[in-house]
Amino acid sequence: MGLYQFFSGLFGGKTTSGYEVIDRIQTNQLPQTPRPQVASKELTSHNRRDILSQSRYIYRSDGTIKELVDNMALYSIGTGITPQPLSSNSAFNNKVQADFLRWWNRPEITGRFTGRDVQKFISTAYDVDGEIFIIKTKDKQTNEPKIQLIESQQVKTDSEHNNYEAGIKFDEYGKPLSYLVELSSGQYTEVPASSVIHIFNAERATSTRGISTFTHLLSLTNQRTELLDLTLQKARQEAKFVNAIEQTKNDSTLSASDYLNGMSDSSDEEQTLFESASRVSSVIGGTTVSLPSGMTLKQLSNNTPGNSYLGFAEQLLKLSSCGLMPYGFTDPSNLTGVSVRMTIAKAARVISDRQELICKVMEEIYHYFLGWMLASEEYASITEDTSDLFSVTWQCPRSVTVDYGKDEKTDLILLQQGVKPIEDYYAERGLDFSTEAKKRLDALSQLKEQCKTLNINPEAAFPAIFKP
Repeated sequence: MGLYQFFSGLFGGKTTSGYEVIDRIQTNQLPQTPRPQVASKELTSHNRRDILSQSRYIYRSDGTIKELVDNMALYSIGTGITPQPLSSNSAFNNKVQADFLRWWNRPEITGRFTGRDVQKFISTAYDVDGEIFIIKTKDKQTNEPKIQLIESQQVKTDSEHNNYEAGIKFDEYGKPLSYLVELSSGQYTEVPASSVIHIFNAERATSTRGISTFTHLLSLTNQRTELLDLTLQKARQEAKFVNAIEQTKNDSTLSASDYLNGMSDSSDEEQTLFESASRVSSVIGGTTVSLPSGMTLKQLSNNTPGNSYLGFAEQLLKLSSCGLMPYGFTDPSNLTGVSVRMTIAKAARVISDRQELICKVMEEIYHYFLGWMLASEEYASITEDTSDLFSVTWQCPRSVTVDYGKDEKTDLILLQQGVKPIEDYYAERGLDFSTEAKKRLDALSQLKEQCKTLNINPEAAFPAIFKP
């Protein structure tokens, strides 16, 4: 409470509407939000590390979040997003595409991951960590260009670099100059910004570091997990069948407790009948207890969360997918015909947005690789008269749809009419047109040779193939 409110309340004065808002917020116990600042000051390094730890834990332990994140990567990347050079030199296009795909088979500096693995890491890290860093480097032995993947926790500020903010050094306009990366040895190295590709989930224009795309779902996911744990505990408790051996006051027979306490003078038949509570449990299952005379056993029933659990769980599941892929895309069991199409349409838009993000990263990597290739002698003879060498487009997997049969017929019609390039048709299915064309030409050549050996007219044997 400020001084104005204090003295106004002391002398019976009334506060203005602005101060009434502050009082009402305190009365209703709404969250006390900080004053508006730039994003880098609101999201401190400490808070960002906490969110990073929680989001990684949720991704590993919660099936719904993991399914949504993995589906995003699966449908966005497919078998891999591949380049299609667009320069006016066709010979250059064919060569650089073949060389890039060869290099893209193992582009990472450790040699452990393929290009598709790199694209999957980008998509997954964007959702879980909120960011990932790619350093453009070289192999020390072959001098071949390579890329190095750096995770979020590796870029940070130490005590010796006070001019860095959250691991990044900026100029007066907020442009990154260099990045401070922690190596596996524990030492730090400064990497110039020109060698770093920073892919991050920028929620605002002043954001300098990324944050998980499902940060707003962490509390809801924890509540859903807690609710499920309570329900499982209740089910386990009620699954225990409890038996009680009890002796009434007017019954003179030997009780199980007397037998267990060594007070038995009964015959062998009575001892066999009342051996022990553990013996009874081993015969009929569950848990058996022996009670003294005059005591009864009452089992308490846990009614939490009760019959409304399914409604709570379903609602929390739906809320847990907000901001990611549509929940119906993961569990379409309750969707109708119209709902399925709306869900698929929204999922297609979300997937397309992720593909655009990955394509921008791929374009920078492609230009880095092409710059190194153009310096070699083997490209000198085919690049003399070409000015648009860096023009490229990217072929993504075909869009997700519910009408695959209908869409396939449409694609074939577009191919016949010449509207859709045949290269796109093959690329959408994870195939390379040049490779597939070579397969078919080799097959035709072999068929002709066999027909010639057997003195058979190819057009008579295979009219659909050899028809002029």
